[in-house]
Amino acid sequence: RGLTCTQPHRRSRTAPHTAQETPWWIRGDGSPEVRGRPPDFSGRGKRTRTRTINSTRHHTASIYTMMQPNPPPFLAGGTENLLGATEGKDVKRVFNYLAGCHKRENRKKVIEKKKLELAEIVDRKEEAAFEIKASSPATSATSETPMTRKMVQDLTNEAKALEAEIDGLQSEVRDLETDPSRRVEARDMDYALKTLYGRVIPRKQLEFMIWEVDENLDGGVDWEEFELMYFRNMTDQSGLEPFGMFNIVQFMTYDNDMTGRIAEDDTMATLYLRYGKDHVESQINKLFGHHAKSNGGMGVLELEDYLSTVSVRKPRKTGIVSEPDPPKKNDDEGFMFG
Repeated sequence: RGLTCTQPHRRSRTAPHTAQETPWWIRGDGSPEVRGRPPDFSGRGKRTRTRTINSTRHHTASIYTMMQPNPPPFLAGGTENLLGATEGKDVKRVFNYLAGCHKRENRKKVIEKKKLELAEIVDRKEEAAFEIKASSPATSATSETPMTRKMVQDLTNEAKALEAEIDGLQSEVRDLETDPSRRVEARDMDYALKTLYGRVIPRKQLEFMIWEVDENLDGGVDWEEFELMYFRNMTDQSGLEPFGMFNIVQFMTYDNDMTGRIAEDDTMATLYLRYGKDHVESQINKLFGHHAKSNGGMGVLELEDYLSTVSVRKPRKTGIVSEPDPPKKNDDEGFMFG
């Protein structure tokens, strides 16, 4: 069945679909009974899907055709089975941060604000208690001391209420971090890009980025879809697999400390495992370009520079797709994409 996109937010389909349906690779039975389509037992165990989208070159390209009788093998062993333990953990780390980060990180900011309020209340309470303790017997019968004691009691009650509120918010954050149904949505990508990298991407572009890899069309990318997106890009031989979200995720796997920039040392371990010792230096030069130390640069890339480097992908005949060559510059026509 062909899926054709003419607008980033609209996808035509030939059968009804609900967000509650389980993707075929998660069910694990290889059933062709997808999105309301009755099973065809003559061809059971096969599923053919062709996705067609409009590219940035204003032409329509066939992205992929996949026949898969069984779930992709990487789903059985996880990304660690496909990529190795180190990169697999990095991919999971990035998903754990991105999934629901807009709501989760905002809750954390509220918690920090509440903690500052609580600390201020505790300080005021201690000052009032000190005044009571330091008051002389001659002044203990005045109206000042009862007012101070009442203030201490009020501050104590206020502190207890604030502590309970903080505990509730922390519990909510823990639930958000461990929720098995958490997803990466457009607002999460927007929050991460603005907060970590100071980059603003139009909302429609982010929604289109999510749509490209949202297999069940529920408006977000869950772990299975996130993993599948990474797998397809790592094994893409056509150069036509949607890679907008993948490029950002790949940068974040390199950026372990979320500093907003990556150094050659950050990428070396991953590139070594992918391409081997003999090809590490050439891959670093491709990725960093004139920023590479071997070319006289500082050996550091920011997100903007990284995305401009990997914005073009060339078809590969075999093996895992490598990092693309940077676009060639033509003085008369600007950038040329080969």
